[in-house]
Amino acid sequence: METKNLLKVRLSLLLIALLCTVTINAQVGINTSTPQGALDISSSTNGFVPPRVALTATTTEAPVVNPQGGSIPAGTVVWNTATAGSSPTNVVPGLYYWNGSSWIGFAGAPGGLDWSITGNAGTNTTSNFIGTTDANGLMLRTNNTNRFEITNGGILESYTDGSAASPLYSWNSDQDTGMYRAGADQVAITTGGSMRLRADANGVYGVTAAAAGYGLQGENTSGSGAGSGVYGVSNTPSGYGVIGHNSANNNAVHANGDLSASGTKTFKIDHPEDPENKYLKHFSIESDEVLNVYRGIETFNTNGKAIVSLPSYYDAINKNASYQLTPVGAAMPNLYIESEVAEGIFVIAGGVPGKKVSWQLTAERNDPYLKHYPQEREVEVDKADNRGKYLMPELFNQPKEKGIFFKNDSKK
Repeated sequence: METKNLLKVRLSLLLIALLCTVTINAQVGINTSTPQGALDISSSTNGFVPPRVALTATTTEAPVVNPQGGSIPAGTVVWNTATAGSSPTNVVPGLYYWNGSSWIGFAGAPGGLDWSITGNAGTNTTSNFIGTTDANGLMLRTNNTNRFEITNGGILESYTDGSAASPLYSWNSDQDTGMYRAGADQVAITTGGSMRLRADANGVYGVTAAAAGYGLQGENTSGSGAGSGVYGVSNTPSGYGVIGHNSANNNAVHANGDLSASGTKTFKIDHPEDPENKYLKHFSIESDEVLNVYRGIETFNTNGKAIVSLPSYYDAINKNASYQLTPVGAAMPNLYIESEVAEGIFVIAGGVPGKKVSWQLTAERNDPYLKHYPQEREVEVDKADNRGKYLMPELFNQPKEKGIFFKNDSKK
């Protein structure tokens, strides 16, 4: 009996050995008799646990080996338990697969090269990125609608214009302040839901609704040199560097301080005799003093005197008057100033009763501004920080680069 049982055992072992050397081309089912793939594991309470190994670097196969010898095949999956290596080949615990040359972390795995929607760790700015590796751009969508594209050339393009109330670029805490596209070839800046600045083919246009605000304000805080708050340039024959216009009261330009010009100071109007084709220009009188001029015509009384009343504010803004008298209607060789200006009145005497005198009074300006800034009366002024430079260098055969207000347009 023992011999018979021993024989059965030996036959069973032989059968098992034969089965182990034969390749079985069939599906394997665990807890299922109808596997639906090469391997089908059925369980409602247990998961699949891959081999747990301690990797040392993403570029090192070990300690994983191929039992048949040679390199491990691409697609090998393990759970790494170690934190090891140095960036960019370091590994941290997580699920990895071998792609034939390195270990790749699964999406969402710590240290993985795929990006997780809940954040990523162990990233490297040299090798990790969101984008493409081909010649296509990167598209960003919300609600399955194109919003932005970073083109293959590196240009960020928007698929929406935005508006003053909802600018394309804004801040989470201030969503009606930012930048948007106001129209074809127009970029606008908005604050508080209202457009404040627009740049288009005509230049830059500033807007404000504030009662004491400025449509466009420039400021230079350097404290030295010839810096300007606003610099206007025009290269057209009939153009202007700066134009001011006020449709409410004609106050087009105001200088809250001194006003200077390296050229002439003129008034310019449409020529009354040929307004469609010509301008009429009149020029300001230059002087080495800050002067005010008053003039008029008076009739001599029976005593041959003319009493001239000046504006009520005369004494408050003038001093050191000089006089010029011209007789009208008759020769008057004895004309003279009988009383100089006092309390806004001066007296002309030596005239012919009933005849007239044309008078002109020139006075030195002496208002609070000139009293506070007496240096503004100086005629010859040192250039200080601008020594060696010129207002108009071409008039002195100097290169334009030596101009005080020279701007290198190539750097715009």
